[in-house]
Amino acid sequence: MLGEDELRRVAGRVLTASRADQTEVAVFSHASALTRFANNYIHQNVQESDVSVRVRAVLEGDTRVARFELAPPAQGGDGVTMVAFSA
Repeated sequence: MLGEDELRRVAGRVLTASRADQTEVAVFSHASALTRFANNYIHQNVQESDVSVRVRAVLEGDTRVARFELAPPAQGGDGVTMVAFSA
């Protein structure tokens, strides 16, 4: 899970990349974990974390909204490049 500084960095990079007249960026970070037991032993331990970005942009009076899931660095990127502006 990304900390506050990293989330602000992601939002800043998206805002910098935007060529829209107005841009709103919301960055969400979520983590969850689950442990399953069978016969009083840990059977399965699963942990998941993700970061998503919601962008709303106004360009020449037209409003568009996009939502992206960021790829963690372990999957080949910092994710911010996936948010390079499409609105």
